[in-house]
Amino acid sequence: MGALPLALLLAASGLARIRAQGEVRWGGDLQGGEPYVFRDPRDPEKLVGFEVDLVRALAPSLGVASGSCTTTGRTWCRRSSAGISI
Repeated sequence: MGALPLALLLAASGLARIRAQGEVRWGGDLQGGEPYVFRDPRDPEKLVGFEVDLVRALAPSLGVASGSCTTTGRTWCRRSSAGISI
């Protein structure tokens, strides 16, 4: 099997998993900071930034909700195996 068909197969299985979960989950590293993901200065309970905007725009086109968790480089592998989509 060539690289392109394999990539398409993997992408399709990932999309099926996301749709089955009903949520696209993403992990953000707050240590990486702006402009990717950071706490909203007006409401520190909310995350804002490029990654947040990207997932919020992507989720409706997939027909699912968006979910997030914050992580660090040390916990990324454990969290990604626990169901983070992107």
